[in-house]
Amino acid sequence: MRYLILIVFISFVSVVTAKEKETFMYEISCAGNAAGYYVVEVSVYVSKKKEISDDVVKKCALHGVLFKGFSGENGCHSQKQLLTNYDVKHSALIDKLTSLEYGKYAETIGIPLKVIKQAKRYKVTTVIQVAKDLLRKDLEKAGIIRKLGF
Repeated sequence: MRYLILIVFISFVSVVTAKEKETFMYEISCAGNAAGYYVVEVSVYVSKKKEISDDVVKKCALHGVLFKGFSGENGCHSQKQLLTNYDVKHSALIDKLTSLEYGKYAETIGIPLKVIKQAKRYKVTTVIQVAKDLLRKDLEKAGIIRKLGF
């Protein structure tokens, strides 16, 4: 009986933890060049129609610049991720940045969302510009990444 209660409790904690953390499948690639910005095309795969929004794509664009990097195509330069290894003490700040403060760094450029239904998911695509200079400055100020040239 105790084992059954323990198993139920562990599975409940796992489900609650999984619901708290937003994770999206996405693809990111270069879409152009602009001074002070990364202009990227982002395609996000969501399972529910109510998840379709600019905000989801902005979050994934910022996450992609920080953790994934993107390939350079059509005259663009590829970009490595900004954060290759960072101290665990900064993880709360980075989570806040990607989940709450993403609007400070990522914005749409007027291209409407393109939504395609694929099996049980929706593929949401648009072009986002990420303020690379401001992002880098804030990450340097927080001590997450080193200043260029040092």
